[in-house]
Amino acid sequence: MPRTPAPRIDPEVAKYAWLLALSSCLSILYQTAIAQEYSASILELRAGFQIVFGLVHIFYGAGMYLAWWVFRGGFKPKRMDLLFALTGAGALLSLLFTLKANPHGELALFYLPVSALLAAAVLTLFGMLFSGLLVWFHQERRELVGVAVALSLVGLVVAFMARSALVIHLGNNLLLVLVALCCLAPALQRHARWAVLVAVVVGACMPGLDGRIEKLRDTTERMAWHSYLDYLPRTEMLTFQPLLDAWSPYSKINLYEVPGTPRLGGVYNYYITWIFDGGPDRRRELLFSFIEPDDQVLCIAMGGGWPLLAIPVADRAQITGVELDPVVVQFFQDNPQYNDNLFNEIDVVRAEGRAALETLPGPYDAIVVDLPGSPATQKENPVEFENLLLTREGVERAFDLLDDDGVLLAYLLPHQIGSAYAVLQASGHDVALLHGPASNQGGTSHYMALNETFAVFASRSPGRAQEIAARILTQSEPGLILEPTAGQLKRYGGAEVSTDDMPHAQMRAYLKGEVTREKRTRAFGVVVKAAQVALGAMAFLSSLVILLIGRGREQREHYLFFFAIGVGMVMFQLYLYARFRSFFGDPVSTTMMTTLLLFGSNSLGSLFTNAAHRRPLSWPVRLVLVLAMLAGTHYALDVIPFGLTDPVLRFMLAGAVIVPFGFVSGLFFPLGLLRLHQRSLGWALALDGAGTFMGFLAFYFMAWSLGLSATMLPIAVCYALAALLLTRGSS
Repeated sequence: MPRTPAPRIDPEVAKYAWLLALSSCLSILYQTAIAQEYSASILELRAGFQIVFGLVHIFYGAGMYLAWWVFRGGFKPKRMDLLFALTGAGALLSLLFTLKANPHGELALFYLPVSALLAAAVLTLFGMLFSGLLVWFHQERRELVGVAVALSLVGLVVAFMARSALVIHLGNNLLLVLVALCCLAPALQRHARWAVLVAVVVGACMPGLDGRIEKLRDTTERMAWHSYLDYLPRTEMLTFQPLLDAWSPYSKINLYEVPGTPRLGGVYNYYITWIFDGGPDRRRELLFSFIEPDDQVLCIAMGGGWPLLAIPVADRAQITGVELDPVVVQFFQDNPQYNDNLFNEIDVVRAEGRAALETLPGPYDAIVVDLPGSPATQKENPVEFENLLLTREGVERAFDLLDDDGVLLAYLLPHQIGSAYAVLQASGHDVALLHGPASNQGGTSHYMALNETFAVFASRSPGRAQEIAARILTQSEPGLILEPTAGQLKRYGGAEVSTDDMPHAQMRAYLKGEVTREKRTRAFGVVVKAAQVALGAMAFLSSLVILLIGRGREQREHYLFFFAIGVGMVMFQLYLYARFRSFFGDPVSTTMMTTLLLFGSNSLGSLFTNAAHRRPLSWPVRLVLVLAMLAGTHYALDVIPFGLTDPVLRFMLAGAVIVPFGFVSGLFFPLGLLRLHQRSLGWALALDGAGTFMGFLAFYFMAWSLGLSATMLPIAVCYALAALLLTRGSS
């Protein structure tokens, strides 16, 4: 019996499917890399990353429309090759100008706008690549639209899964170079293409080539600001020697030493955020003096380990230290000579602080939350500190890990104290507050200045926190630690009590103008205002397009459909990231695993596009199904046990929550494309991009102001609207 030949894969389909997955992957790598570079180097705040990443979607959406305009008369391969070549060249140029775009340097007014324009152009080109390839499938092989969308989602998943490892190994800047080379490859002839790919592989084996620690001391103005906030004299900054110059998953990180001294510095996003000084800090020595030699101590946010030197235990093995950044932990474990082998003698937990609270078994005699040196608080994120450690639920979890007479000590900066003190007061436990003035009145330190700090003690044991505070005050040198005034206590006690659903008390205070706009927050304030203006403008323009560009009811419904799923999908994605923030141990693992589950299930759903198109559900069934699945996801997130330690079980439970609606939501976009007439494709894609942009920014503004749960309402409205509008349409 003759053997049936295997079906032959159309080489043209394979080529464009591969390019679609590649363009999605490279686009995400470029967007995240350029946004991280801007937030670290130009905005000087990691808090800017979320807003910057949201702002870039406006250009991607513009590219989605332009691609349809370029290919509306028929797909031309040479134009696609040109787009790839322009994208690669633009990515290289944008990197070169961004490296020089220092807001404190010479020619800043030239380099800053040029680098921003180049980045915008590259993002627009990436949008054109994605949309242009979708246009080909829509024009030539419409029955494969679902497969094409599924492959683009696979490329997105690959980018999110690989990005952290690539950034740590290559550095942000070399990663951008390799992204640019990969964009150039499809536009070249076969031999040149292979040569470029070989260069990419060789480049991927090289160490990072950033070498930019000199940016720390590039201007007198910036150095003066460093020396005021970061305890380090300017003369010593001029002499420091780099130990590590790299990117971590979270930020640009440098470690340095001051020759001839025991001091080490940790630098995040070009700002010094902690010092390892070789000996204990006197203020911490006093604050930690309640700890007994035989106590078991948990220290969260230990940085390079300097806070641990002030903990008076008999054996370092009694200390459990929590530090989020893997680069810092690995460096000190591999180079024990720089902090007296500290990271190899204590029990090191590399995790986010709240995740550590959820998974560590305890019990502890003392828990110290030491945030003044944490990169999440001082320079990178001065006003958006997501206070999950000191929310009502976080404090309850901390007390679950403490012995009956154990003590929780939160050592904080001024912008954190209000919410933290109010939460601890509301806990009903014994609470005491001490204040460390900013000026170095005691003369006990060689540093130019000390940050103003606050220490809040809390204990279940009645009177224990007050007794500790009183004893510390009697031992303190003049001016080093003070008792707060009645006015301060009243003001801090009346602050908002943060919860896991609304941990953004400081951001709300900032947006309302209740937080002083110091120099360190000024750049972020400008970005927030720009985002608010852009959000309003995009809502207005999108409404005009739907009402005025749409010809007839059916076309307007199609446009509204794509806009709704653009808003709903990105808000749902961000909602999952926020709710799972501590579930996988740290934000990067959360992003990777959540993206894999969400977009993997989206991709699987997209593969069933043709079947759903042939046998459509009635609108009441679609509506009930979508809303029921969203409600189930929201409920499951409230009951899922977040303290699981088994990673496989965590992944399976997260999948049970995410995958069902992820599968269903993956049908919406390709079904809309399948039922869309060619003449409507351009504006439909543009409105989907506009919806993505609006959903990204709207999610953060809503979460900051109203809480995470409130963001489920617009998500439900968008998907309910999309379910109603998913009509047969033209084909």
